[in-house]
Amino acid sequence: MDNRKRLEYLRGELQAERIGMGELAELQGLAAHIAADDVELLEPAGVPEFVSRDDIIRLVQTYCADLHESGREWTTEDAEHIAGWLNRDENPGGLFRFIDEKPGDWRVGYKTKDGREWFHILRQMRNKPGSGLLENLRKQDR
Repeated sequence: MDNRKRLEYLRGELQAERIGMGELAELQGLAAHIAADDVELLEPAGVPEFVSRDDIIRLVQTYCADLHESGREWTTEDAEHIAGWLNRDENPGGLFRFIDEKPGDWRVGYKTKDGREWFHILRQMRNKPGSGLLENLRKQDR
């Protein structure tokens, strides 16, 4: 079952007020796959309303690593999902540039903390015109 279908199942269990502790733990593990503005799922998944840059980086890494491990090609919807998380930062373009240009920084890295590949997925999204990533980054308010 793909992550989106599983999230919708868990949403139904939440709405019916019959979600179990195991399912809550599963929801927490799927936090990177929840849309950045989906408060109904983010709150029970343990994602705070205001996330730090480090939290956003971790969520982007996890999402990209999961995509890599699934073996499926990323889509425009995936790129837009990543843009949604980056848009939670006060300067989404600056955060993207930091992640893109500083993979050697301890907060970024080429692999997740548990050793999974992720960085090449973000680079592919950046390099493909019309991917949905850069087009959907919120411009910094001036």
